[in-house]
Amino acid sequence: MPSNSVLPGYRGRGVGSELMRRLLARLGGLYMVDLSCDDTLVPFYGRLGFGTVGRALGVRNREAARG
Repeated sequence: MPSNSVLPGYRGRGVGSELMRRLLARLGGLYMVDLSCDDTLVPFYGRLGFGTVGRALGVRNREAARG
């Protein structure tokens, strides 16, 4: 999970990985599950079985995320 999805005191304990495993188990009947993330999170999702498929482009407004 993105680092801001798990409370700081629980990070690094597998909480985000477990949440993603449970989510993927519930979505297991779907043909495709896509996600987008920042480059720093690619290794995390790669460990959960996600791989690069094509290329996505986007625009970030980080100021809007802070508000």
